[in-house]
Amino acid sequence: MRTDRRGFMKKSLALGAFSLWPGIFHGWSAQRSDMLMSLNPGAIGVQVTHQELVAYALKHGFRAITPLPELSRLSALEQRQVKEEMETQMLHWDAMGLPVEFRKTNAQFRKELHQLHVYADMLRNIGARAMTTWIMPMHDELTYQQNFDQHVERLREVARVLAASGLSLGLEYVGPLSLMSSAKYPFISNLAELIALIQAMEEPNVGVQLDAFHWYCAEETADDLLALSPKDIITVDVNDAIASRSVLEQVDGERELPGASGVIDLSLFLNTLAQIGYSGPVRAEPFNAQLNSLDNETAMNQTAEAMLKAMALING
Repeated sequence: MRTDRRGFMKKSLALGAFSLWPGIFHGWSAQRSDMLMSLNPGAIGVQVTHQELVAYALKHGFRAITPLPELSRLSALEQRQVKEEMETQMLHWDAMGLPVEFRKTNAQFRKELHQLHVYADMLRNIGARAMTTWIMPMHDELTYQQNFDQHVERLREVARVLAASGLSLGLEYVGPLSLMSSAKYPFISNLAELIALIQAMEEPNVGVQLDAFHWYCAEETADDLLALSPKDIITVDVNDAIASRSVLEQVDGERELPGASGVIDLSLFLNTLAQIGYSGPVRAEPFNAQLNSLDNETAMNQTAEAMLKAMALING
């Protein structure tokens, strides 16, 4: 069923332009042609303040960082000062996680959507450009079409709030079969299906958050990535799969730092993105229990080492 639906979506999208929309994403660093090695502390189990995050990034050679929600507590003037400090340090912003739970009750969604403008205004003031979130690949109660319609309705509202502050929304598909098959109804689990959702939303500020692990688990190839253009991609996550498991046995919350196992062809993944001209953030997202248990300094050292090796694969 999964393969058939994926094939159907890819054939359908091939009839039209697969590239999403002209000019919706202005790029993270228009004057640069190379990708930005980015630091997302939450993905490696590190809890830091913004100033600590900046210090770690500068120490380890990262060129972008994830905006932390704590910055929303600053005044508008203080937020603009953060923007100036980032520019002085020649650091760029990656995307912030979307602080809205759109997958559960309508009441919770409405409450958090109402508060979204606080974070959107903060991102605008500090000079950031986007928020991102993931799509769960299954549901216990909603059929594929019902879930699709609910995602279109709710995420369209999110996109419009972000657009009012000049922000983009990045959506991520989740690829592991083990997660998709854990509930009654399967849902979006590959790039083609995600693009169909984005096109149905008809909001020009929505793009893709790419993840190497999900690309691998969805059994996609370079051709899937070549169908995108740089403006379609909001941010990129890199990691590695568990060597002792087949692609069908991979578990979403159990991964490795990029290059740790060599299961995922990161050279192909990153060089294909370079081929289409992507020059935005690339960050480690291993979701690894052992890494999470380390102290901040050790976790940062290991992450920086893995990311430097991964970035060296580009055009290598």
